[in-house]
Amino acid sequence: MSNPGLLAVSFYKTSDGTTYQIDGANVATDSEGYKKTALKLNATKGNERVKNYEHRFSVRHNDSTFHSNFTGDADFSNRSWRIAWVEFGAFGKWNEDSRVIIDSEKIEVDPESEDVFPYTLTVRVISNSANIYRGKNLHYVNARTNGRDSAWQDSNADNLADGYTEVGTITSKTFASGSQTIEGSTGSIAIQKVMVFPVSGIELTSSFDWQTISAYTNNQRLTYRSFAGASLDSNQSNVSGIGVNGHSLTSPSNTYDILVQYLRVDSIGGATSVSGKDPAIRLNESEVYVDY
Repeated sequence: MSNPGLLAVSFYKTSDGTTYQIDGANVATDSEGYKKTALKLNATKGNERVKNYEHRFSVRHNDSTFHSNFTGDADFSNRSWRIAWVEFGAFGKWNEDSRVIIDSEKIEVDPESEDVFPYTLTVRVISNSANIYRGKNLHYVNARTNGRDSAWQDSNADNLADGYTEVGTITSKTFASGSQTIEGSTGSIAIQKVMVFPVSGIELTSSFDWQTISAYTNNQRLTYRSFAGASLDSNQSNVSGIGVNGHSLTSPSNTYDILVQYLRVDSIGGATSVSGKDPAIRLNESEVYVDY
């Protein structure tokens, strides 16, 4: 699969949250990005079978500060790195601990040359089932890298959408016909999910399709957090009616993960319930749910 345009790429370690990000302005437009290639066995005409796949992520760039900082990391040559990236309209996660290879590092750049991208970094892994996925809905990418098939499902039939946890005292919950319902009678309730995606400077739009609302304060929240779990920036969208509700926020510096809350009800003064479906986190202010 070809690179449709990289907006930002982060190489990061899950052990301590160390992240090195390069922005699209410093990336060559012909950078390969992520590519999956079949390695074939008995490759004769009419008789080919795939033995394995090579997964490869390659980026050519001209950011000398990023390059020196990243390659100077004590773990640079170790299998410590994962990748999160943003393309035009899509996201990607390389959720395999991997080693980064310097394919090209030109000491001098010819001022008369049209090639002004002296550095090339590549990550490779050979696997039939590498934990690497791309998609237009970040919830989908998160689901796939966590072993789930869909951005919105209840595969274990515990009446809570996969990957979510309960907030507050939820007295009852159901997941039926693709819709999540939660009930409570005091305080605040919500469902929430945390997604590791350490990319800064990207505006994300979080949306949710509310099927029913309560008589109390209904809202949904988007929070960017540090590796330590501290809130870096957050916003809230109050919901006054059913239907799709969306809100946008740009990820600040040092973002490591994203906390989303849906079906949040505050200041509950009696038994109440809310329901909804189809969460999306997308680019370009899109509030359309897709499961890919």
